[in-house]
Amino acid sequence: KGASTMYNNISAVPLEHTAEEAQQKDRLHSTVNVTRLGLNFKTPSDAGEVGGKLEMDFFGGATRDQFRIRHAYITLDQWLIGQTWSTFIAPEYYPETVDAGTFVGGALQRSPMLRYSDKLSANTSFAVAIEDPKYTATSDPDNEMRMPALVGRLNHKFDNGSLLSGRTFMAEKKTSTDKQLAWGVGLGGKYQLSPQTLLKADYYHVKGDGRFLLWANNSYVIDDQNNIQSNEFDTISAGITHQFNSQLRSTLGYGYMKAKDDNRFAEIQKSNLTQNKELWQGWINAMYNPYKPITLGVEYVYGERETFDGRNGIDNRVNMMATYDF
Repeated sequence: KGASTMYNNISAVPLEHTAEEAQQKDRLHSTVNVTRLGLNFKTPSDAGEVGGKLEMDFFGGATRDQFRIRHAYITLDQWLIGQTWSTFIAPEYYPETVDAGTFVGGALQRSPMLRYSDKLSANTSFAVAIEDPKYTATSDPDNEMRMPALVGRLNHKFDNGSLLSGRTFMAEKKTSTDKQLAWGVGLGGKYQLSPQTLLKADYYHVKGDGRFLLWANNSYVIDDQNNIQSNEFDTISAGITHQFNSQLRSTLGYGYMKAKDDNRFAEIQKSNLTQNKELWQGWINAMYNPYKPITLGVEYVYGERETFDGRNGIDNRVNMMATYDF
């Protein structure tokens, strides 16, 4: 998991003055595994409008080259059942990138869920969901979770077209000897600075969970008394996109993650070089549409990570892409 991986891996880039860093060399990677295939459907029925979505790509598995289902759900009026973007995250507020894995502050979690959405007014809506609290053995050791995560979201659209959303979740973290409540809040939105310039930003504070947001640490660690000690962190991402003309646009973005470093989690993980106190990345890209369905993109990104014991790693790369939408 070094700096030469195909997609962003900022949380695990080689640390300075290590053998892994010395072995790193400039490399070229290319792939088509983020190609997506899907369909949307909608039809009226006696019970209300029935809809759904099925979308797949080849960006799954540890090697990022396996077939997977991205979205698979059905809707009935205000209800949704199936897998889609978690109600807690807001990919629509994340600054545009070439990298399909996104950068620090990004969130791409898709969860099996049951969700209810409705409007409070013409400009304000809400959603409440129970979601499958997926986990991995690494991020949630000795996991015995029994309950789904409870997630809520409130959206508001302003008269000038700006959007704002607040989100929250609660989930049980349970092992064979202890249990704690994991929770998080998120706030984000976008603002049209001018007809050609769009600002996006998104902020999260999370305690005890590492699945919703990318590049976070493990959810928790089990101490020598078999008690759960939770990770707690903040992330922010912000970016500005300018449309120079009908064919060319550019985004300047920044993402930052700061883990709490004065708690038991940080103390126990101080010598664990896979866990980070801070991460940041900045990027600039250009997207060119020579014809309506084709997008060509080039991007430069620079980032750094710092472990709890003060060691640093650097990521420095150029990304390019070509897409055809149909």
